[in-house]
Amino acid sequence: MLTRIIVLYRNTLLLDWSEVKREVDRYGSGEPWHLRLRNGPQICLEAAKGMTNLQVMVTEADEPSFLVLGTSPLAAAYVLAVHIRRQPASILSRTHFELMKAAMAISRQRYSSSTAQNSLHKSLDALERYVSQLLGDMALQSSVEFSTDPVENHLTPMTIPNPLESPPLSWGSFDLLSWDWNDLVPQT
Repeated sequence: MLTRIIVLYRNTLLLDWSEVKREVDRYGSGEPWHLRLRNGPQICLEAAKGMTNLQVMVTEADEPSFLVLGTSPLAAAYVLAVHIRRQPASILSRTHFELMKAAMAISRQRYSSSTAQNSLHKSLDALERYVSQLLGDMALQSSVEFSTDPVENHLTPMTIPNPLESPPLSWGSFDLLSWDWNDLVPQT
């Protein structure tokens, strides 16, 4: 179920969210699917987080499970990476990054055959470095501060860019629209 949700909504992560909402409101107002489509990016993110949490539980239990057949930590890592790229200043970006790294670790473990290992590991390492660098740049701009005096603890004002505004993408040769997981991991 979670994989289907990610497959259905993952492309909405790449679009301008304000435009998606505007068009869905324009053509789908009053329709039963209106809110599901309007909230596609958030639904996709929640599915990726849920899928990663399930994968971590199954992996840590170290018992056989059919869950691994129906879920893909690679898809979850992709969704989390794109979401972090879209909203790097979000308070939850670091949490999403840790979930992304967990999904990548499970993927590395699951697809550890020698033929797939090199290209998959290189791709995952490059993606992890990119997101880490992106968040590192944002950490330098962190504006949340706490006083040592408990009476004076407060948050300083934060300037967060509009999450609905599309930031310029600079993924270099990392073409999101034509990247296929099956190219990285050969099917057996």
